[in-house]
Amino acid sequence: MNSELAKSTREDIEEKVQKIVLGHISKDVEKFNNSSKLLEHGADSLDAVEIIMAAEEEFGIEIPDEDAQKMETVGQIVEYIIKKTNN
Repeated sequence: MNSELAKSTREDIEEKVQKIVLGHISKDVEKFNNSSKLLEHGADSLDAVEIIMAAEEEFGIEIPDEDAQKMETVGQIVEYIIKKTNN
């Protein structure tokens, strides 16, 4: 695990994940928050895969497909990354 990532705060992780997500969607950005479902903001299944891949690269982790399929919101992605980096 990346030692820099271990020092990241929840807010740092949220900000990075939001930037990744917003880089892949463009609808209703002003209404976007951590509990918004990605699909509600124009993300399709390909976007979801690209978002997960970008998060894996950004945080230096691997997210198995079965876990990725359960992630529908930024908040769920953030929680997963926090749990993954605390193990």
